[in-house]
Amino acid sequence: MKINRVILNNFRNHEKLDVSFSSGMNLLIGNNGSGKTSILEAIGYAMFDAKLRTTQKDAVREGESVADIQVDFTGNDDLDYTVIRKLGSKSVHKLVVSGESDSRVPDNDVTNKIARLAGITSNPSNIYLHVITANQNKLTEIFSETPANRERAFNEVFDTAIYGEIYKYFSQKAEVKYKTDYDIELTKYEEISRDIRNSEELIVELKNLEESKNSLQTQISSIDKELTGLGAELGKLNNLKNTIETKENNLKNNTNLLEFREKDLSEANQSLIDAINAEKVLEANQIQYDKYLELSGELKEISKSITDLEKLQTKCNKLEMDKHKIEKSEAKLNAEFENFNCRKNELIKLNNDKTDEKNKLSDELITQDLLVKILFDSLNKKTFLLTEFDNKIIELNSIKLNIDDTRTKLGFHQEHKVNPVEIEKKIAELKIKIDELNKKKEKLELYLNELAQLNARLNDNEEAAKQLSKGDCPFLKENCINISQGTNPSEYFQNKDKEIKNLIKTKYIQIEDYSGIDDEFIAANKDSTKYEEQLKNGRETEKNIKDITSNLALLEKERENYELKFKLFINDNPEFEQNSTDSRDFESAQKYLEEMKKESNNKYQIENTNYLNLQEKSKGCNLEVTNILNIISENDIQISKCRSSSEEYFNQKQIIITQIEELTGPTKNLPELKLKRDFISNQIESLQSAYNVFLSNRAKAAEKAVFTNKMKEIEKDIQSINTLIISLNIELGELKNCFSIEQLNQIQNSLNQRQFQQNQYHTEYGKVTAELKAKEEEIKNNETKKLIVSEIEKKKKRLQQKINLTNIFRDNIKNMGRYVSKRLLEGIEFLATENYRKISGQNESIRWINDDNDKYQIYLELGSSTQESQNKRRFEMLSGGEQVSVALAVRAAMASLMTKANFAIFDEPTVNLDSERRIALAESIHVMLKSLEQAIIVTHEDSFREMAQNVIAL
Repeated sequence: MKINRVILNNFRNHEKLDVSFSSGMNLLIGNNGSGKTSILEAIGYAMFDAKLRTTQKDAVREGESVADIQVDFTGNDDLDYTVIRKLGSKSVHKLVVSGESDSRVPDNDVTNKIARLAGITSNPSNIYLHVITANQNKLTEIFSETPANRERAFNEVFDTAIYGEIYKYFSQKAEVKYKTDYDIELTKYEEISRDIRNSEELIVELKNLEESKNSLQTQISSIDKELTGLGAELGKLNNLKNTIETKENNLKNNTNLLEFREKDLSEANQSLIDAINAEKVLEANQIQYDKYLELSGELKEISKSITDLEKLQTKCNKLEMDKHKIEKSEAKLNAEFENFNCRKNELIKLNNDKTDEKNKLSDELITQDLLVKILFDSLNKKTFLLTEFDNKIIELNSIKLNIDDTRTKLGFHQEHKVNPVEIEKKIAELKIKIDELNKKKEKLELYLNELAQLNARLNDNEEAAKQLSKGDCPFLKENCINISQGTNPSEYFQNKDKEIKNLIKTKYIQIEDYSGIDDEFIAANKDSTKYEEQLKNGRETEKNIKDITSNLALLEKERENYELKFKLFINDNPEFEQNSTDSRDFESAQKYLEEMKKESNNKYQIENTNYLNLQEKSKGCNLEVTNILNIISENDIQISKCRSSSEEYFNQKQIIITQIEELTGPTKNLPELKLKRDFISNQIESLQSAYNVFLSNRAKAAEKAVFTNKMKEIEKDIQSINTLIISLNIELGELKNCFSIEQLNQIQNSLNQRQFQQNQYHTEYGKVTAELKAKEEEIKNNETKKLIVSEIEKKKKRLQQKINLTNIFRDNIKNMGRYVSKRLLEGIEFLATENYRKISGQNESIRWINDDNDKYQIYLELGSSTQESQNKRRFEMLSGGEQVSVALAVRAAMASLMTKANFAIFDEPTVNLDSERRIALAESIHVMLKSLEQAIIVTHEDSFREMAQNVIAL
């Protein structure tokens, strides 16, 4: 993972800040209070949800309501991403792939997605704060804290504090809950047991209620038979009464229906008259209606063609974008292919070296131990001095290269200078031309409007001629006196048509004079934009020349100062006193140092080959060779994939180029079609009135035959209703002679008396039935309570078992956190030891222990862990340089195991460090950066400026 850019708006003391980071070491330098740490805080908050130092409100710049954080980064999947986070009155957390507008992940999953891109499996906030980042004074301090503070900090990093929480809170809550549940079940058991009755007593009470119910059921059956006979007689009389009432209602309804149908007959007659009038209107507007339909069809076809061409144009634009994306991906793939090839060569060389090394291993290490130590101390001093001298030479050459580059840039900008006066003159001329073209465009629009009005007048003239041919005035809508007296209108309208058509022809000629005005306008605007861009670039070039000239002077001054310091360094160093030559220039000093190093190195290499490298390499050399071969195989697979993908990108690009060429041709006619569409639309608009009149009368005219048939049907219905009314009057007379209301009332009274007795029996029967049901429910509930008591007894036993198991679980979980951390520390120890040996060149091992006595205590030991304790030194007993080296080695091992982010952040790493620790820190970071893609160092002083690839000054 690599941070590319950070943009802050109203965050902390930054109103607007935009900084870019590169691969390698980035030095963020500035005075205290300049907001350096705020940048790291913003990165952690936006990407890994790390806690802010204060509340969100305090993090927003004073006087503002919202702060914006934007971080551009490259993930481990080699895609570029942008994460946006807003805080304050408006909260937003969004992750998008660069070049896209929509997020691929929900806002609540942004942190987890970034963690996966960084190779962090869990706890991203703590990993960022304690592993990726070394805050002020925390590089070594966290390892020399009190045991309690170390345990608290690393339990948080390793996410093992949860086991203590489970033991202290959750499992204890579970035990309390189970005991509480047991007491509740015991109370239920005692309460329910008190309410259980004797089953035999309840059965006797149930039999007595069943006998009472059977007696009442016999009495109810007897009275039901009497009610059935009375009901049959009453039903016959009621049926006769209902038939009479039905006939009377039917007579009344038919009388009303007769009135409605006579009204319908009158309305149908009026509708028939309206349909005849509508038919006449259709004949008058048929020609304009047909013309409207014809033009509408033509307009539809043209509009469809325009839509199709616009789609083709959009598709062509999209294909151009796709082509650009493929070219970008193709370039990136080619770079990857080159990287894989280079890596393969390096791996093959490394494999050969390892194989040679394995064949040369011997058992000479023990006998040469003392001699190697003596030679090592001597060579180490000379190597350190030569390395420091070489670094200074490299830095001096770097300054000289910067001077050469700056001179080259100055020459380039001077070659591309432009004359701003001439360009401003051309821009002024183009503005005058654009103003003239605008006036011409306005004139063209006026001519087009006048042409549309003339076409409308021509259509109105034709309509008036048609109406006057029938003798009606188109304005007064009545009979025209002049025509009735014999005046001929055709001659008048022919002259009018001729006059209007001549005017239309003139307008077309005027419009033709302006046919190329749009192209001229576009070309003039394009030229104006081009010259304005040249003017802007010219001014920027002048500014750049000024800045580069100033920078060149500073660099020359810096070179002179550095050469003076370098000579002082040579003169002040006692190692150079042995030099027999009187010259103190850089060339002779460097030659003398190289001879010193060569002499010491020849002696040291003979004895040191088996001392520093063979002891540990002899055990793992075979495994390393196997691993290198596996990596070479994987690298070959990646090379094959790159070749395949490159061919695929090339084929896709060729297809897109062919498609673009095919789509470009048809879209040339698009402006001409749009002009024709507008012309036809104006014609259709002039015919709209006649079209609407035709449509509004067409449906009415079509109803003529319908209303003619409807009148015949209504007349037939009226005749049928009159016949039915006569028949109903006859039937009613016959039914009324057979019905007596007195007989109906007498039977009804007898029926009511017997129903009253029946209701009394039913009430008593219902009461007994309810008691019987209640007794059955009581027996059922009594048996249910017995089952409940039995289940409660079983539940009590299960709860007692859970209480016992919970106690066992708590005893086991108490030690689980330490067991997990022990496994993690074993892996970290191994990698940290390798890192420490690379940094320091020493053969000691790092031990990291977490038990009751040593809580996350680090030791540096000589030899294996089984040797005597006097070979072990606690972290607090180490020198300042050793502490820095051990801290960096452990942090790098943690980062390797717990994340694949491959970048590190150091916030003010030199604060409160003495000179020894500063030198050790600088050397250690320089070694560690060889295995990192990116590092960000925040500082207020220049300790790291010489080794930084990118310096950002605030």
